[in-house]
Amino acid sequence: MKDPRFLASMQTQRDELEQKYESIRRWLLALRTLTGSELTIDRALNVMVRFSSWAGKDPDALISERVHDLKEDDIRLRSRHEELAMKYFQTFKSRGSGVGAMSYLKSFYRHNYVPLQTKIPRAWRVTSEKVPTQGEIRRMMSVSNLRDRAVIAFLAQSGVRIVRSAGSPTATSLRTLRLASFRFTSR
Repeated sequence: MKDPRFLASMQTQRDELEQKYESIRRWLLALRTLTGSELTIDRALNVMVRFSSWAGKDPDALISERVHDLKEDDIRLRSRHEELAMKYFQTFKSRGSGVGAMSYLKSFYRHNYVPLQTKIPRAWRVTSEKVPTQGEIRRMMSVSNLRDRAVIAFLAQSGVRIVRSAGSPTATSLRTLRLASFRFTSR
């Protein structure tokens, strides 16, 4: 059964790409050998459906054009597909989606023996951190020993994240922090 996250309307386009174009079959053979994941295959095909449509060229035409361009002496012609891929990347509202699409595009060209000479832009990882409530801090402190309560109080009052305090260049570990300046009373 196909993954429900992919539109049924795209299924016919994915099937058409796979049946009609040699460059796609070559690429998918490599992807299936490397990953074996049908979800990855569907995502890769979705990128190629959209990229081909955006570029106005079929996948085989993209590869033939790239082969021809690589034989040219003019750097502008040789880098035409790198620029095309970067322009396509800029059409994405989500940087993460664009990075994923660029990864699939580079894979497509590489498995058709005409690799793109561009780096994939880095994704920005956005993480949400859960900040403990005062009640949660009280509960942690009620079951902790004196040393742990001091560390919990320091982290709660300063707002320093655990990874920052443990990996800080000024304090190599929590044990080296001087907590003498903090007033701390235990029950």
